[in-house]
Amino acid sequence: MDDLRPYIAHGCLERPLVDVDRCAGELDTAQRRLALIDERIARLRELRDRLARHSDGVAAAVTESVRPEDGPRS
Repeated sequence: MDDLRPYIAHGCLERPLVDVDRCAGELDTAQRRLALIDERIARLRELRDRLARHSDGVAAAVTESVRPEDGPRS
């Protein structure tokens, strides 16, 4: 509902959307949603980087614990 308020305030929903000019509220909504998506992408990149570092550490530990001549250590 909050996304609709700028449209209503500017009278953008009084006619079918295909019959009206673009509305300033539309731009605000698009920019706000893009900012939220950018924030989510940044958080996902941070999470991915942490997971990649963890994965690298696990791979190194597993590689060190397995010697080809002895097989897995118990």
